[in-house]
Formats: sequence, C-alpha cells, structure tokens
Amino acid sequence: MKTLLLLLLTSFTLSSVATAATEDDLMRYLPPGEARWLESDGNRYLLLERESLQAITRGVIIHIPDWSQHPLQTPLLTNLYQQLPEHGWTTFALHPPTSRIQTDMLQFPAVDERYPEPVSEETLAPLRDSLRQRLQPLMNELSDYTGFVVLVAEGMTAAFLTEILNEDLQTGGGIVAPVQPDALIVIDPYMPQYSLNKAVGEKLAVLPLPVFDVTTASANQWVKQTQRQRKLLAQREQHLSYRQRQLPPLSSTSAGQAIPEFIGWLRYQGF
Repeated sequence: MKTLLLLLLTSFTLSSVATAATEDDLMRYLPPGEARWLESDGNRYLLLERESLQAITRGVIIHIPDWSQHPLQTPLLTNLYQQLPEHGWTTFALHPPTSRIQTDMLQFPAVDERYPEPVSEETLAPLRDSLRQRLQPLMNELSDYTGFVVLVAEGMTAAFLTEILNEDLQTGGGIVAPVQPDALIVIDPYMPQYSLNKAVGEKLAVLPLPVFDVTTASANQWVKQTQRQRKLLAQREQHLSYRQRQLPPLSSTSAGQAIPEFIGWLRYQGF
C-alpha cells in the first residue's frame, strides 16, 4: 500500500513539473483573448472564457474535459463551450489535472482477478484534491457573475467532481463555499476500476443537485457497463431531477447537433 501511494505521489510530482510546460505550449494554439491563467497555491492553471452574447445572461457554465485532456480536445465539449454563449451563457473551459491514471493504479492484485479490491481513500484523495485545487480559484471568482452556475464534466473528471460536490455540499465548504452550483452535467462518467466505477452511479444518485447524465455513442466500456445501473439507482433514491440521455453517433464536425439536447434540459430545469 505504501509503495503504491509513493509511486502515485511521485507521478504527481513529475506531472506537475511537466504541466507548466504543457499548458504554456497549449496557450500558443488557443483563441486570442479567451485564454488566461488561474493561480492557486503557487501554481497556475489554464482557463478559457467566452462571454454571453445575449442582453440577458442566464449564468455561467464551466466545462471540464476528461482527465489529462486539454480544454478543446473533445468535439462535444468544445461545441458546448463555443455555442452556449449564443444562448445567454458565459462559458468557461478548465484544463483538468494531467497526471496519468490507469486501472492498475486504482486496485490491488487479488485472487479473483475479475473483482480486485480498489485502492484506499488515502490513495484517491490526492487525485480528487488536484481537481479541487484547479476549480477552487474559479469558483471564488463566480460571486462577480450573475445567474445560475452549471458544471459540465467528462469521464473520470466527472466521477471525481461528483465526489467533491457530495462532500462539499454536506459541509458547505470547499468549492461550494463561494457559490453553490445549481446543476451538474456529466458526459460519459466512469472510473477505470470495477468497484470505483460502480460507486459513480451511487454518488450521482444522492447528489442534491439536478443531474443530466449523458452517454455518447463513443463511450468506453466502463461507461456502458454502469449506464443502466446509474438510472436505476437514481430511481431508487427518488432523485426527481436526474435525467439520462443517450446521444446518437456524432462526428467531430456534427457534434454541434447535440447542443439542443443540453439547451432543452437546461430550460426544463428553469435555467
């Protein structure tokens, strides 16, 4: 256990050194006037922002891609970030942590190899905190904005963010202390380990926020394995503001066709 934790912490240290160079490189290829830096505890994180294009602003939507991906790497998230300002939203795209996460880092070897034991909370906490550290300074700024606050996250980022929200909404601290989010949209949420992946649905089902659970046609097997379970768990917990949607196949050029699904859900929730 100590060896695994040491290896994970070493990975964080090495990745943090590489992150600054990686984000500096990304800055050169991003739209002028949209990219800026967030600073927290001596570190800086890449953030993109587009202002609402309507006279009346509905609020703020923060987009965070899957773990280690850059803000405009996924066509669907890119289209949401770029098009939602036309519908009255100020949008942000935040660069998530860049540390490497693989299945063998999240479980112990077991006799029954199909259902190995997940790592302890001691190992998972630094991963979760690395996301919290990036999101906190942005949440601190939101008191200067009007309207609703909606979080959109993909993949493993969505799984970790769900944990953070459940924890912080109970205590009233952390990322919800400055401004409490009004809703969460998760796109292909998963964890690449059997038990941890199963727990994603359990945590979404009890989240005290409206949840839009979106599965794309390109979702991996981890996402698909728990898709039905996530819906059933939400029904069991009587989560009346949980909705699940399966998107049709979309190419990089047609991803914008899914935008009405998100606009429709936001309006249904009264945002």
